[in-house]
Amino acid sequence: MIGLKKNILVESLQAALRPPGKVSPFDWCARNIVLHNGDRWDPDLEFLRQPMDDFADEGVRNVTSMCSAQSCKTVKNMGLLGWTLDEDAGPALWVTKSTPEAKKLVKGRLWPMYDNTPRIAERLPKEKGKRNLLEMYFPGSYLHVVGAENEASLQSTPYRYLFLDEVRQWKDGALAMVRKRTRSFPHNYKHLTISCPDMEGDAVHRAFLLGNQNHWHVKCRNPECDHEFRLEWGEKGKPGGLKWESNETTCPDGKWNLDEVVKTLHFECAACGHTYRNIGPTQSDRKYFCRTGRWIPANPNAASDTKSYHWNALLPHFTSWEDQVKEFLAAVTAMKWGDYSDYKDHWNETRGLPWTDRLRHQKEERFLLQRVRPYGRLDKWELEQRRVMTIDVQAKDGRHYWVNIRAWGYGGISRKLFFGKVHSKAAILQLRDDWHVDDYNIAIDTAFATAEGYQMVVDSGYKWKAMKGDDAMHFLVGEGTARRKQIWDVSPVDPALGTANAGRVRPIPLYRFSKPSTLDRLYMMMYGELGDWQLHEETSEEYKLQVTAWDRRYRTNGKGEEIGEWYQKRTDDHATDTERMQIAVADITGLLSPPRAGELQLTTEADPPPSMGRDYELRY
Repeated sequence: MIGLKKNILVESLQAALRPPGKVSPFDWCARNIVLHNGDRWDPDLEFLRQPMDDFADEGVRNVTSMCSAQSCKTVKNMGLLGWTLDEDAGPALWVTKSTPEAKKLVKGRLWPMYDNTPRIAERLPKEKGKRNLLEMYFPGSYLHVVGAENEASLQSTPYRYLFLDEVRQWKDGALAMVRKRTRSFPHNYKHLTISCPDMEGDAVHRAFLLGNQNHWHVKCRNPECDHEFRLEWGEKGKPGGLKWESNETTCPDGKWNLDEVVKTLHFECAACGHTYRNIGPTQSDRKYFCRTGRWIPANPNAASDTKSYHWNALLPHFTSWEDQVKEFLAAVTAMKWGDYSDYKDHWNETRGLPWTDRLRHQKEERFLLQRVRPYGRLDKWELEQRRVMTIDVQAKDGRHYWVNIRAWGYGGISRKLFFGKVHSKAAILQLRDDWHVDDYNIAIDTAFATAEGYQMVVDSGYKWKAMKGDDAMHFLVGEGTARRKQIWDVSPVDPALGTANAGRVRPIPLYRFSKPSTLDRLYMMMYGELGDWQLHEETSEEYKLQVTAWDRRYRTNGKGEEIGEWYQKRTDDHATDTERMQIAVADITGLLSPPRAGELQLTTEADPPPSMGRDYELRY
């Protein structure tokens, strides 16, 4: 076996020195490839031609495609690998996110496609030992398919070709490690990276930005218009892009009727308004978009050996725009309830774009103006489900308390009612009565003046809630398969600890909450990305300064990754502290999620906003 591998290595090095064939990869695939399911290569996917031909260009070393899921990523890679085996052989490594995924790819798609393709099938090894599940040895070449978690496979054998698939799902450091495997082929190595992105500035996004950043442009079919447009989603109030109508039929009573929405779906030229409505999978307009466009670089000054491409799920003619719109509207609805994970997935996997960390852009406080609403603080609010008071205890210049009162509805909807400083417990109780806050809905920070805070909880008849911030990003709760992450946890504490009464007093529940995670949510709310976080028109400048007392800064770690961290830019941050407790209480009591029935449960004149009493007692 050692002799066999030695001979194969020699053959591979010799093959690497031969000039490549003259047939372009795209044309070769159109003539030869038979997919794993028996289908032929689709000649309508003309947008793949240039990215594939770049791979064959002797002057190009790196080709990155940052694109959506299910939009020809893997098929493009398999076609290029087949072309190398037939036209320009060399040792190749295909890396996907894990070994189980590698096995699934090979068994389900890669080997069946090559068995179906005569030009490759005739080159498949017949000798025992030259072909197994994840390895294949050809005359003048060898192919290994591995998972990114397999460090040994990423560190050993030299390769000329690297096929780097779904890089965003690799573990940290794997990409830098595997790129070193082509050093034995300094003059003709190829790195082919193709993946959905994850976060702005991640490895995939950086690789795209490093290249010439090609975007697909299509010329308008209107003979009187010469505008070239990208296939992009439209924006409200702006011409062009994918659009649908919003009227009493498609959105009665403010709720989307998805069946009616998709009937109005169309693409619009931003220059002339020409509409494209034959947009179902494989329909004429969709195939026109795939066949007749051209790639235009946004970064023409990039290094000539580094190319990059972006496309989204609107481009391949076989995808359903209707399903994408339904997915988008569902994600927007979920985001209104405080869950932005579906929206992020839509951004990454359907639009093929990196998720922007909105929290890093809070350099000015003017964005707070967008949260101001013309409500009266004493007015009845029909969406209110709970009114919460949070208290920050301070000692500088004498004991005093910063008090914040908010009204909350389901889905992270809230209205600021009061924020200010008082100097006694009696003043707190007066605010409680003036603003009609139930004792069960009062939370006090016990990180400072702990004994005093605990005593206030006991004095309230165990109705007030003791809270304490923690630097942990989350807490693990539950057991076994029910184990999950959340931004708070609860445990009993002895309110008389350190006194003669220690162990003799009924314990109180101490609610710990994640300071960084609640701060993340607070800034997302202030930016308008989560829920509907509202300020009244009389909000003071003092509050605005305090609630924006923290900012994001970024540093690069040893792995070359950008890490975001919170830092305090102003000393007084009592509004921030009390708002973080507000968010913790809202999460504990389920107010950051939609109501169970899927509809807002409105309070009535006879039913005042409920307290937290039963919720807390059950959880404790």
